[in-house]
Order: sequence, then C-alpha cells, then structure tokens
Amino acid sequence: MSALAMESFWLNKSACDDAERAYYEKLSGCKQTEEKSSPASDEVDLFASDDEATEAPVSVKPAPKAKAEKKPEAAPKKVAAEAPTWPNKAECNDAETKFQEELSKNPGALRNKAYEERTFIMLKPDAVQRGLVGEIMDRFESRGFKLVACKFMAASKELLMTHYSDLSKKGFFPELIRYMASGPVVPMVWEGLNAVKQGRMMLGATNPKDSDPGTIRGDLCIDVGRNVIHGSDSLESAAKEIALWFKPEEISQWRSAQVEWCYEEEELATAPAPVASHQVRAGQSSVCSDPWDTSHSARQVLI
Repeated sequence: MSALAMESFWLNKSACDDAERAYYEKLSGCKQTEEKSSPASDEVDLFASDDEATEAPVSVKPAPKAKAEKKPEAAPKKVAAEAPTWPNKAECNDAETKFQEELSKNPGALRNKAYEERTFIMLKPDAVQRGLVGEIMDRFESRGFKLVACKFMAASKELLMTHYSDLSKKGFFPELIRYMASGPVVPMVWEGLNAVKQGRMMLGATNPKDSDPGTIRGDLCIDVGRNVIHGSDSLESAAKEIALWFKPEEISQWRSAQVEWCYEEEELATAPAPVASHQVRAGQSSVCSDPWDTSHSARQVLI
C-alpha cells in the first residue's frame, strides 16, 4: 500500500525534474536547450519505479533542406541578321536599265551626267610655235579629262572676231585678232567632272605674272599678250564656243578605258576580270632550269 501511495505522490515527478533542471541552467547562465518532444513524450508512466534512471531528453537537429538544383540557363537565341533595306531598289534598277539602253546607242554615255560636263580649250599660235601642244594636252589627260574633239587649223578673222565679240570695244581688239590669225591654233573639247571650273584653275590667271606655279600659264609663259591658251569661263560660254568651232558630227562619242579608274560609279559589271598569267599553288615548287647549265642543275623556288 505504501508503494502505491508513493507512486500516486510522484505523479508529477517528471515535471518536477524538468523544472529543477531549468532552474539550475538559468542559475549557471546557460541557455535552456529547446526540446522538441513528440506527443508520446508527454505521457507519464504510472508504473515506473523510482529507482529507474530517467533518460535525458535528446535534441534532434532538423534535417537540412535539400537545395533546389539550378536549371542550366538556355543559350540566347541567335537572331538572324536582317538584310539591309534597299528602299529605292526598283528605281535604281530602272535607272540602270535606261543607262544600258543609252550606252548601246552612245558608247560615251555615263551614269552620272555630271561627269559629261564639257569645256572649250584652245591653244593659241604662240603655244603651237613653241611646241607646247603635247605638254598642255598631257596635263588634261593626266588629270583624267577625256578629249572628245580636236582640230589643228588656221582660223579665219571672221571666226576669231565672232569668238572674241565681247572684247570688240577694247583698244587691244585689232591686235588680238591679228595675233590669233598669225598662225595655226588648236581648238579642243574636253569632258569630265567640273570641266569648266577645273580647266580654268589649270590655266591660271589671265596675266601670267598673277598665275600660281603649277598652272599652265604660271609654268609656261610670262607675258599677258602671249599667254598660250584660252578656256571657257562658264557653262554657257563653253556651250556657245563649242557650237561655234565644232559641228555636232565632229564631237566624238567614245568610252575611255580610264573612266572606271577615275570615277567609282562608272565601273561596268561586264568588264572581264583579270586572269593571272602564272598560277602556283601554296607549297608547290616552280623549277627554272638554265639551258646553258651543263650540270643540269636547276634553281628551285618555293612559293
């Protein structure tokens, strides 16, 4: 009976032990260990003996959470490069078709009409007498201008008076006509980009003493009365002088071989590509033998 009374007396023995343990932990300054008990641990064994050792509660660490696997990033999709827009393609095609039709009729036709500008140039009797015709013509050709008309002639006084009609009221007009009719002249028509303006710059000032070195008059003459050359000063005067000195059938229509090397736009797609005269593959040897070498030795060239 006494044993039964003791068991009923210690019904809260477990709770008392927990309270005692918490008290001493707090007294020593230690943190109280949290215990996670299952619902079964709250039950008290009524038949447990006082002599049985009470098991200390075991703290169970929570299982670590599984890290989510990172999915490999998808490679960025390559966007196809858009073809460059050509808004006026149809217009360009039509222009090229018209140009090809014109080229079949006029071999001297160019895509850019600005390249067909013409100017009138005339070498005076002093240039002919001094043998400067070739040198002056060479300057225009070297610059890239195309010669479309040229004469070697003795001009009549009537023609000269018409040509210099704007100077008819000047006091030097009679002497000018006499001088120009004293020997042969060389009238010419040159064609090219800004032919009138560039031609005047190549001539230099009317008075040679005011002409810059490098110009025709600055290099080849010294007196204003013998300034060797005449050139149109405007598009209007060029058209008038060309019509005065040349008939339409005397103006040549031809395509210079240097046009494509002077103007980028004028390259023809039908031009044949250059062909190499000798082709040697990489690593291949080319043997050049000397026919006079009696030892039959040869020089080997590695490419």
